[in-house]
Amino acid sequence: MYRFVGALRLAGVGDAKIADYVQFAYEIIKVNDNDIRVWSRDDVDSIASILISKKDWSYATIAIALRTLKRLVHYAKYNIIADGDAITVVDATEGMVIAEVGEVYA
Repeated sequence: MYRFVGALRLAGVGDAKIADYVQFAYEIIKVNDNDIRVWSRDDVDSIASILISKKDWSYATIAIALRTLKRLVHYAKYNIIADGDAITVVDATEGMVIAEVGEVYA
């Protein structure tokens, strides 16, 4: 988790969003506390279903939780902070941005 937070900071994510990511990452890890790097697509889909089924959460809260799930898993597997527009490759252990690539196409 510490490396994920450091990578988010290096990628320029603000403190308020980082706080949201930490809060929801904790909720995600409560569902499945196995090593994220070995989660399968089925594991991620199962976690997403559980997050979506939270009756006391608003749609906006669920959206943040799902975005956290996506970013957390992507970072754990590839050491890359990705968003809709760009990928920032960071090395949280060295405390530096390695590369930035704009316009990511799916």
